[in-house]
Amino acid sequence: MRDASLLFAANPWPMWVFDPETLRFLDVNGAALDQYGYTREEFLALSLDDIRPPDSVDDFHAHLTGLDPARISRSRWRHVTRDRRLLSVDISGEAITFDGRPARLIVVHDVTPVESAEAARAGLSAIVEFSQDAMIVTSLEGLITTWSRGAEHLFGYSAAEVLGRSSERFFEPGEQHVRTAIRHRVINLGESIEGMERTWRRKDGSPLVTSSSYFPIRDAAGNVTGIGSVARDIGEQMAAEVALRVSEARLQLAIRAARMVVWTWDLDTGHLDWSAEAAQVLDREQAGLPATIDEFLELIHPDDALRIRQISAAELASGLPNEFRLALPGGDYRWLLVTGMRASDGSNSVTGIIQDIHERKLAEQDLRESEGRIHEVLESLSAAVWVSNGQSLLLVNTELERLTGYTRVQLLQDGFLDGLIHPGDRDALRAHLERRLRGEERVSRYEARITRSDGRVRHLAVSASAISFGGVSASLVSAFDVTERRRAEDELRESEARFRSLADSAPIFIWTAAADRQVEFFNATWRDFTGRPMEEDAGYGWTQIIHPEDLEATVATYESSFDARISYSVRYRLRRHDGQYRWILEHGTPRYSGDRAFLGFIGACMDVHETVLAEEEIRASEERFRNLVETVPVGIWIWDGADVLMVNNALERLLGFPRQTLIGRDFLGSRIDPEDRILIRARAARRMAGEPIDPPFVELRMTNADGQVLTFELHSTIVSLAGQRVWLNSVIDITARRAAEAQRRRIDQQMQQTQKLESLGILAGGIAHDFNNLLVAILGNAGLALLELPPESPARQTVESIETAAQRAADLTRQMLAYSGKGKFVIELLNLSRVVEEMAHLLEVSVSKRAVVKYHFAPNLPPIEADATQVRQVIMNLITNASDAIGERSGVISISTGMQFADRAYLAESYLDTDLPEGDYVYVEVADTGEGMDEETRARIFDPFYTTKFTGRGLGLAAVLGIVRGHRAAIKLYSEPGRGTTFKVLFPAVVSPAALAPQVPPVATQPAGAGPRGLVLVVDDDETVRTVTRRMLEQAGFSVILAADGAQAIETYRTTPGIALVIMDMTMPRMDGEECFRGLRHLDPAVRVLLTSGYNEQDATERFVGKGLAGFIQKPYRPADLLAKAEAALAAPRP
Repeated sequence: MRDASLLFAANPWPMWVFDPETLRFLDVNGAALDQYGYTREEFLALSLDDIRPPDSVDDFHAHLTGLDPARISRSRWRHVTRDRRLLSVDISGEAITFDGRPARLIVVHDVTPVESAEAARAGLSAIVEFSQDAMIVTSLEGLITTWSRGAEHLFGYSAAEVLGRSSERFFEPGEQHVRTAIRHRVINLGESIEGMERTWRRKDGSPLVTSSSYFPIRDAAGNVTGIGSVARDIGEQMAAEVALRVSEARLQLAIRAARMVVWTWDLDTGHLDWSAEAAQVLDREQAGLPATIDEFLELIHPDDALRIRQISAAELASGLPNEFRLALPGGDYRWLLVTGMRASDGSNSVTGIIQDIHERKLAEQDLRESEGRIHEVLESLSAAVWVSNGQSLLLVNTELERLTGYTRVQLLQDGFLDGLIHPGDRDALRAHLERRLRGEERVSRYEARITRSDGRVRHLAVSASAISFGGVSASLVSAFDVTERRRAEDELRESEARFRSLADSAPIFIWTAAADRQVEFFNATWRDFTGRPMEEDAGYGWTQIIHPEDLEATVATYESSFDARISYSVRYRLRRHDGQYRWILEHGTPRYSGDRAFLGFIGACMDVHETVLAEEEIRASEERFRNLVETVPVGIWIWDGADVLMVNNALERLLGFPRQTLIGRDFLGSRIDPEDRILIRARAARRMAGEPIDPPFVELRMTNADGQVLTFELHSTIVSLAGQRVWLNSVIDITARRAAEAQRRRIDQQMQQTQKLESLGILAGGIAHDFNNLLVAILGNAGLALLELPPESPARQTVESIETAAQRAADLTRQMLAYSGKGKFVIELLNLSRVVEEMAHLLEVSVSKRAVVKYHFAPNLPPIEADATQVRQVIMNLITNASDAIGERSGVISISTGMQFADRAYLAESYLDTDLPEGDYVYVEVADTGEGMDEETRARIFDPFYTTKFTGRGLGLAAVLGIVRGHRAAIKLYSEPGRGTTFKVLFPAVVSPAALAPQVPPVATQPAGAGPRGLVLVVDDDETVRTVTRRMLEQAGFSVILAADGAQAIETYRTTPGIALVIMDMTMPRMDGEECFRGLRHLDPAVRVLLTSGYNEQDATERFVGKGLAGFIQKPYRPADLLAKAEAALAAPRP
């Protein structure tokens, strides 16, 4: 079916389909459009009557009346083209069904050129056959090949007696030179010889005098292939001429009537004489006629001049005619025929006749051109053409030679036709041709096989017409090689059979449509599904069972794809044989022939009803999923491995970007931290490879539209979305949680540090307290010993050394108290820059000689509330640390002061107090260019007795940390290996000095011995302290009673009157100093209490501020210090 459409569209012969009822055209092929000059739309608007001459319409209708309905026999008609040209055409065809209705398929063969050639040749043949002149053709070898009826009549020989024999027999023995001259001029020079008088011998021996003309026979290439001659019997004419000679007048009249010119050429002088007719024939005045032979030769056409000049006088006098063109005065040339003879009067001259043959030559030229056109037509035809008499081939063209592989000579042999036609078709073709010649058969087109020279068999489509050729009935046959078409048709039938078999066995619907959109085939699966025969669904019948809601869109897709010749897919509902509409998915694609001619479409359909229902359910599910995704507070996006396909509202809100920005490639990925992006892709690759992922979630950092880095918890899983495997990612913003956790970790670390420091502080405080009790005994006893020893005593130096060592031990206890945060002594307003500046000389001599100290003091700093001694100790420790870090290398130590605003985040990253308020802080910063510290060193740098030096020298930075903590200050550390270290100590700035906390009222002091002596109650849990204190007081004249704890002290005070002063330790078991103080005040509101403790004064007395404490003395103390404090307390008014 596909190839049949292709054969119709691509056929080189005009073809059309028409309606036998209306005679209107239903379809035409491209060859018909080209032949008749109409467009397709114009052609399809016509009927068969419109392409016929008006005078043939009635004959055509009469012909249709007796037409075989099944097959249209070949017949010849005349058609009219769009530009009103008349065509002679042979028509053949057959009945077909077109779009479900009866129609006729017509094939048209244009035989106009052949008919014209036949007419010209028939005319020529008629001239040859019916002419009374003898017309003879001889080959180059001199063999007679043509012998006309006129020749048979004049010479008495039949054609059978002379054909194929030499022409020498007709020449007398003495005329061989004439034969040679004729052959030379005709064959070698290609000239014609006109009106040569010849004498022949008839078959019966009687003489025959003729006027003979000779001319070359040429092939299509212009090569001379033989000599043609025409001989006319002039015997009677010559007798008449003899009779006419009796009268000169009658002769002149004859010459004049024949437009002949008599001339005489004097061979001695070259002079020419002309008869009176010369002026008329040569179109010149008598006086203007050429007077000499040279003047005459100058007037001859250049193409003829050389030949005429080469003719000798003797040859001219022989009577051989010569043709040439002579120039006329107007510039034209006229064809003339000259013959001559020796003068009969014995003079040396030649006399002859010039005859005007111009009209005859023009006629001959027209005839040659006509024959040339016939030859050109035959040779230009793509069909193989021959003329046959039924047994032999009489005429062939080059295409037949090419088609058969035989030469023209072989084909023209007698009886060759039978050997050429295949034996199986020989008799049938001969019978067809014979009936065609007799007019018994109107069909002119047949098929037959021939056997080529190489033995191969070819199929020919043969058309034949009856003609007259050489006076006999013959067949003019044209043939086309249709071997490939037959093979294609066979293959098509086999392909069609295979296609239908495969299509009918396929489980899907298959259909094909022609180029006009009409569906022409449905397979058995379709027909079983619809329950309808193919005829009902063919054409556009299939649209009747498409669901009305889908019909318009389906047909529009179908037709627009046809117009654009592009593949398409469409889904629609089709009614099944049980009445149920089911969803069908159809794919259509264009079909093309081997030469890319459009044949139509082929389509395949599948029942996808369950799939569509599933898709609808999936869409509904996806819609529910989408609604859920858009409402959850968790950020969600869907990723296919390359592009982000969807994001929800929560993700837009979290990142601050519009949805259209997030969807697509690269943007969302660019917001993820590069390290996290690598981790995510690696986890995705492992998940795709089927490897387990633990933990099931991962943290990632993303930058939002404000540039803020947020931390998210990412959960990913693979889901199917619209049939595609994609990643469903959900993120929860854990930025606040991670910040809280980091804050908690910092607090925990600081709490641990604080607890560690607190524990160490308690330990250090306890050690210092107990150590101070020991030092009280040592210093007290040493002081008593020095009081008792004379100045010249050798033991005095030893005791002084003991006292010095005890003082150093007291310094160590003060460091321990500083570390524990209880070493704050004298609180005052300090200018931090001035404190550092006053220490400059001490600092410079304390550092390495290779270190350079640089200062940067900020002016106008607000004061800080601090103990100057402890601040100096902090600075000194930091400077010493910096110097040790530089070591033996050259380096720089920078000391700078300044003020800054510190917020809670800044303070949270410092050491010690996490509850410091935001505000202004005055700082001192010590930076060095030493080797720096790694993370492990930074973590332990404030631990007690930790050192990076070979040996340690005390609490070091641990004491610094204690002093800073005691001042409710903060310390920051910056250090990296190879980049030095910077310590920054920040003290709260005191904006208004009036805001300072109330100070402990100063205790009035009086010189030693200024107050009265009295009874002193010494309360201490350490027996050594009690003993040495009693000795120091008794040495000064005081009476002393002792109590081991607070409870005993209260009892002793209650039972012992006259106690002037109570010297009481702060820290005691059972009842501490504060509780004992309250008990004593309860007994005696005016009691004088001198408080003593191993802690500093502020820490020890802050709980007694405003309660009437008489004074304070820190352990360890010397006798003089104790007496001064005791006397001052006694001198002070009672509370």
